[in-house]
Amino acid sequence: MSAQRLLIMDDDSDIAEFVAEVAAQSGFEPTAVCDPNEFATVYRRVDPDGVVLDLAMPGKDGVELL
Repeated sequence: MSAQRLLIMDDDSDIAEFVAEVAAQSGFEPTAVCDPNEFATVYRRVDPDGVVLDLAMPGKDGVELL
């Protein structure tokens, strides 16, 4: 069985990287994106099983992004 794909969206690259590292150590296959304008494209490419989403980003609300 392959690892579940997890898409991480956070405008702070340090946080996105940290969450990706924790996810990988927990058996997920993480993909991190820091630009909300790239989220939809990466989402379609990765086809994630789950999403970790920053809700408060400058210029873009996380719920609006969904």
